[in-house]
Amino acid sequence: MGMLLGNYFNPDLQPYFLAIVGGIFLHISSVIIFESNKNHNIDWVKIGLVVLGVSLALVIHLFHQHPVAHSH
Repeated sequence: MGMLLGNYFNPDLQPYFLAIVGGIFLHISSVIIFESNKNHNIDWVKIGLVVLGVSLALVIHLFHQHPVAHSH
């Protein structure tokens, strides 16, 4: 459906559509992770693991370098 309707939208709006879809996925996944506990109690271990995962991803992203291509 996206392939068919995508031809009718302004390409400059693509980042906004991706942000909305990404936000929807984050919302659904966070509800699944944090609301899956018995009596909906806060599980600090899960929160700690999520913070650790986000921190690790940020560190890897910040210090990742691509090899430089040498031109002749």
